[in-house]
Amino acid sequence: MVKRERTNDDRAHERELYRERVDKQDPEAIEKRREQKRQAWYKYKLANPERVKANQQKQNQQKQRAKRKLATRDSDEHIEALPSKAGPKKQQKEGHPGSNVDSSIPLSSYFPTSKGGCLSPNHEPLVFNPIPVTRGSAPTSTSASRFHLSIGDFSSIGQPSMFYPMPSTSTHTHSSTNTLIIPTPKPDSGSAAPPQAPTPFANSECAPASLESPLNVQGVSDRDNRMSSDTRLASMSSLENPSIPNPPKSRPYTIPPPTLPPVDLLSDVIGQQVHESAQTIAWPCGWETVLPTAIQDGVNVLEPDAERVRWMADTRNAVPSERSNVKYLDKAAYGKKNKGALIDDIRKLNGQNYVVVISGGVDDHGKKFESFEDVKEEYSLAVDKSLDLQYHDLIKRAQDEPTGYHTPTTVLGFIENVNNTDVIGMILDIPICKQGLPEPYNQMDDSAIAVQQMKSSQSAKLVGLNLTIHLQHLLSPTWALLHHAGTFTNAHQDADGFCVAGQVLGDRDDPQPKMWALMSFKDPSVAAQAHDKIAQRISDLCIYQNDIAKDDENGRFWDDGIWQECEVEIIYLRPGDIFSFQPPGALHLVYTPRACVASGGHFFCYHSMHLTEWTRKIQHYKSHTITNQAPPRAKDLLSMMMLDFPTKDGQVFHKRAIAAFCKMVLVDEEYVHQGQQRKKIGNRLDQRAEDVAILVAQLCLGVSSDATHTGVISALNEILGTGDYRDPGEPFTLGPELKAAVENMAINVWNVFKKKRKRNLH
Repeated sequence: MVKRERTNDDRAHERELYRERVDKQDPEAIEKRREQKRQAWYKYKLANPERVKANQQKQNQQKQRAKRKLATRDSDEHIEALPSKAGPKKQQKEGHPGSNVDSSIPLSSYFPTSKGGCLSPNHEPLVFNPIPVTRGSAPTSTSASRFHLSIGDFSSIGQPSMFYPMPSTSTHTHSSTNTLIIPTPKPDSGSAAPPQAPTPFANSECAPASLESPLNVQGVSDRDNRMSSDTRLASMSSLENPSIPNPPKSRPYTIPPPTLPPVDLLSDVIGQQVHESAQTIAWPCGWETVLPTAIQDGVNVLEPDAERVRWMADTRNAVPSERSNVKYLDKAAYGKKNKGALIDDIRKLNGQNYVVVISGGVDDHGKKFESFEDVKEEYSLAVDKSLDLQYHDLIKRAQDEPTGYHTPTTVLGFIENVNNTDVIGMILDIPICKQGLPEPYNQMDDSAIAVQQMKSSQSAKLVGLNLTIHLQHLLSPTWALLHHAGTFTNAHQDADGFCVAGQVLGDRDDPQPKMWALMSFKDPSVAAQAHDKIAQRISDLCIYQNDIAKDDENGRFWDDGIWQECEVEIIYLRPGDIFSFQPPGALHLVYTPRACVASGGHFFCYHSMHLTEWTRKIQHYKSHTITNQAPPRAKDLLSMMMLDFPTKDGQVFHKRAIAAFCKMVLVDEEYVHQGQQRKKIGNRLDQRAEDVAILVAQLCLGVSSDATHTGVISALNEILGTGDYRDPGEPFTLGPELKAAVENMAINVWNVFKKKRKRNLH
C-alpha cells in the first residue's frame, strides 16, 4: 500500500477540524493558556537574551536565503514568483487584472469567508488575485504555508500625553510578518476557480502591532482605531460564517469610553441644593448640570468657579482623541479567574502614564446619598456624628477671607446643610474604617503591602528592626470625600507623588456623579524645561484667582489667559466605576454637580516610581500652590517598600522606575516640600533602606560594586537622565540574588543574627 502524500486540501480540512475543536473549548481556558505561554516566553527572553538574539539572527538569515530564491518550480513546470511585500498594497491602490476589487475601498474593509476568500462591504463575492505571476497560464499558490503571528506586549503601546503631550514622530505601520496568509490549493487543470485572498486580519488584535517609538502618540490612536474597527468586522464575519472563531483579543483589554444614559441632574438640585437662580451648562456627554452658584447680595460670588467649569465643558479645549490620556479596561474580558492579569495591566498602564478607568468595575450601592445613615451604614463608612473635621467653605474662599476658608464641622452638620442653598463647601480626607481600594484593586497598593509585610516577625528579624507604625500610615492612604452640589476643585497635583484611585458611592441609575478632568499643556517643549521652571508653570495654573470686585472689560472675573495654553480630558464618574487609577503628577480638576460621597486612597506603586520622583521634585519648588493637602510621611513608606523589595523575586520591574525609587531613598533631602528642611536623624529604618537601595543599584541596575555613595547617586542620575520622564525604562526580572545579598548583609554588616545568638546565650 502506497502512502498518499498530503495535499493542500488535506491541510485545509485539518485546519477546519482544528477550528471546530477550538470552538467547543472554554474561551477563558484558551486565553489563560495563551497568557501562560506569553508570560513563559517573556520570562525566557529576559533570562536568555543571548540565545534569543542568536535564534533571531538565524531566523533572519533563513528569511534572507528564502528571499534570494527568486522562483520555485512545481510539477507542471509552472514558475511562480514569491509574493512581494508591496504587492497587495499596490494592487489595493491600483487594482489588479482579473479582480473585482474596488480600489477606493481599503483591503481591511473586506470580510473573510470560511474558505479563505473575501466578501466586499456590500457582501458580494470577491474575486481577488493577490499574487502576480511571471510565467504560465494560470496563477498558483505558494508552495509552502506561511503563518507569522507575533505576540504583542506593552512595548507596542505608545507613550501617552499625561501632563505634557509629546509630538508624534512616526506613523504606525505593520510589518509583512504580521500578515496571516492561508495557502490556496492549486486548481485542477481547466478549472477557473480563483486563488484565495489573504484574510484581512493583518491589522486585527490577533496580529498585534509592531514595536514603535515610546513617544509615538499618533500611532497609539491609529492602532486603537484599527483594532476597534477590525474587531467589529471580524465579529460580523464570524456571525455569517460560524466555522470561523472570533479572533482573540490582546491585552490590555481596552474599550472605548462608555456611552452615558440620559440622567436628570437638575430637578432635585435647582431650588433645593443650589439657589433657584443658578445657571446650567450642557456637557459634551449630553448631561446638563448646574453651574457653581452662591448668591450674596444678588451676586453669584462663585462666578469665577462657574467660568472655570464652562472652560472644562467647552469642546474647543478638549484633548484630541489621538492624545488621549485615559484607558478604559473591560473587566469582563479578563474573566473571574484572571484578576492577576487585570492588576498587572493597570500597573503597566499607570507606569506608562495612562489614567485607567474600569466602568462597572465595582458594585454600586443602589441608593442615593440622602442622610447620615446612608453615609454610615449603607456606604459602610462607619463615621461618627461628632467626629471633628475640617470644612472648606467655598464662599469664604471666593471672598478671600483674611481668616481663611477652613472652619470646623462634623459629618452630621455637613449633611444637615445639603439642602441649604446659602451653604456650599466640602470635607476632604475623612477617616473611614473600610479599605480604600476594594478587592482585587487593593493589590495595586505596594506601600500598604510593604507596611503589612514589615509587621511580620520574619521580616523584622531579617532587618533587625522593631518597627512602630505611625498613625499617618494608617489614615492617609484611605479617605472619603463629602461635597455639596456645585462644588468646584481647582487644578492641582496630589502631594508627594502618590497614585490615586477611588469610586463614587450611590446609585448608578440615578447618580450623583463627578466630572474628573485631566489638564495638560499643548506645548510639548515644556517637558524639556528644568524642574523649577516646570514647577512655576504648574503653579501659575493652580493659583486660585477670584476677584469679583475687579472684573475686566470683557466681563470676566478670572484671568484665564494661562489656561489657554492647556487642554482638558473629562472622565464622567458614576457609582460602580473604579475611577482614575491616576499615576503620580497628573494635574486634575473636579466638578461635583450634585451632593456626593466618594471614597478611595493614595498609594505608591513600584511600576510608577519614576513618575513619583518627578512629581516630588516639582513639588520641592512649589508645593504651596501646586498641592491642596499637607504631605504625609512619605519617606517612611518608601523605606519600608525598599526593605520589602527583595521579596519580590520573579516579578518584572523597569529600570528607570527602580532607579528613581533608589534615588528617593538615598537623597531624600532633594524631595522635601517647599520651605521645609528634613534632617538626617540616622534611624535604623532609613539606614537599612539605604543599604538595600545600594544593593539594588548594583545587582539590578548595573552600577559598579566599587562605586561610592556619591558614585551610586551619579549613576542613578545618568539612568534617569536618559529618555522622557514618563518612560519606565527597560524591563528586568528580579532574581533571588538580591534577597541572598540582603541576608548576607544582615549577618556580616548589620550583625542582626549575631546579636540575637548572644541574647539567647544569656
